Amino acid sequence: MWVNDVNDRNAVLLAIQEFDRDRHKFLATYGFHEARKYFLEHEDKLYDCKPILWAAFVHLFPGRASQTHASNGVNKFVKPQLQKLGFQVRVL
Repeated sequence: MWVNDVNDRNAVLLAIQEFDRDRHKFLATYGFHEARKYFLEHEDKLYDCKPILWAAFVHLFPGRASQTHASNGVNKFVKPQLQKLGFQVRVL
């Protein structure tokens, strides 16, 4: 699964920078709707966590970006992977 391939914290930070420039464009570019429940917290800001992790994956593996970004659950896969990289995930 693509989630487990994101093992570079810097790729997540790059995705966060991209998100900060324009959230709506970021979500549209990566094919996501706004998050409703799970958010990555970084420097007192909240970010849609699954789109951030997907963008990090795309930055790391541009040739594999055509695969689906489906996962079997943010809580089960995305959240633990972000936490493994040193990020906090908040559930709202």
